[in-house]
Amino acid sequence: MKKCILHTIGWVFLICFICPFNCSAEKYTPLACGFSLRDQYGKIYEITYPREKVCILVFADKWGCTQVEGWVRPLYEKYGDKITILGVAQLENVPRWLKSTITRIFKHTIKFPVMMDWTGNVSRAYEYTGRKAYVVIISREGNIQYWVDGRASEKLLRKCCGAINNLKPGVLNSDFPENPKVKKN
Repeated sequence: MKKCILHTIGWVFLICFICPFNCSAEKYTPLACGFSLRDQYGKIYEITYPREKVCILVFADKWGCTQVEGWVRPLYEKYGDKITILGVAQLENVPRWLKSTITRIFKHTIKFPVMMDWTGNVSRAYEYTGRKAYVVIISREGNIQYWVDGRASEKLLRKCCGAINNLKPGVLNSDFPENPKVKKN
């Protein structure tokens, strides 16, 4: 009996540790999914790949929305129109009777367009778990290059910039300001 158990354990180790080395050496990069959402002004956004520019999706719910500006402002100040930054509001738990009120609040308080994810399907597709801001950097071809959640920091902003710069070498300035303006919330 003990020999059988030891024999089985030996095979498990062999399968777990030797077989992965026979796999392809290509680096796996998850693909971004296309989607269509409306913003607070009623404009429909069709997000498909390939795209003209690197795309940054910034997801937030009611808890994560206070962290969004700490990501968006420094990235926009650094790259401007060289990249596309799109906001997605995860609004799955908003009751139906409150949707028009929430849309009106967004119209009057948020100047830039924010795509409204009322079903939560897009947020789930990008593995947004809520309660924090969630930043996803996507290549022009639709490959997810980097993602991070939580409050922005100088270190995390540098990592985001590195991921963006790696997607368009030679086109974008690779230096991040020594003292990025990260808004403390």
